[in-house]
Amino acid sequence: MRDDFSQSVKDILAKRVGYRCSNPSCRCLTSGPQEHPDKSINVGVASHITSASPEGPRYDNTLTSEERQSTENGIWLCQKCGKLIDSDLRRYSLKKLHGWKKRAEQKALSEVESGSKQTNSKIETLKNALKLLGTQKKIAIGLLKERHGDDFSQELSPRFKGTSKEPWLSGMAWPLYDGEVKDWYFGTIAILENTSGHNKDCFNRMKKLRKELLFDNPHGDNEFNTSDTGELLKHSINLLEDCIRLLEKKIEIHKKIVTR
Repeated sequence: MRDDFSQSVKDILAKRVGYRCSNPSCRCLTSGPQEHPDKSINVGVASHITSASPEGPRYDNTLTSEERQSTENGIWLCQKCGKLIDSDLRRYSLKKLHGWKKRAEQKALSEVESGSKQTNSKIETLKNALKLLGTQKKIAIGLLKERHGDDFSQELSPRFKGTSKEPWLSGMAWPLYDGEVKDWYFGTIAILENTSGHNKDCFNRMKKLRKELLFDNPHGDNEFNTSDTGELLKHSINLLEDCIRLLEKKIEIHKKIVTR
């Protein structure tokens, strides 16, 4: 009578190595999606380190039936490597298979732990980017109030909304004489460029801001598509609010990954 593994033992062996083959020269993934949305494919096998029956490879008659059926006597492999270890008993000894199993489990644990650390590090990076964008937004609102009073409207002009009949991006360049606003704008662009590495949507919005506000002339001088600091600041504030919302969502997604 064979001492086969129960389904629960098979599941534990697979999960302890992340559903990867324990052969260090293979390490292939053994589970994935089937065409049917409610089913999966499994090409892995829970192999006995010492055989399940007296006629099998590496049989150990000193083990009890319970020990032979336990997780300690099993190793998770792909079907090819499962066949391989039973075809050359001298090469694939008990010592080698126990070594494979130990290294595979250590590798899986290391990947889980390092993945968690990387996610926590990414959350901190995103929080720092969020803080910088929040500061730039506060500065912009302060500049807007200083130049246009407390009753300013954050409603964008039709030409920024794309509803104007004016040839807004027709190549008209305007110098911006307000140095403080100009410095703020280019500082914000630099922060958005750094932030863009963490969020593709932020990168796309940064490119949009440059395209809509900056006029790139052949002499390389940065001039603006508007001389109105109010329009420039209002448009920039709207873009910053979009990026802040996107980063907040990304932080929440990473937090859920950590707490799973």
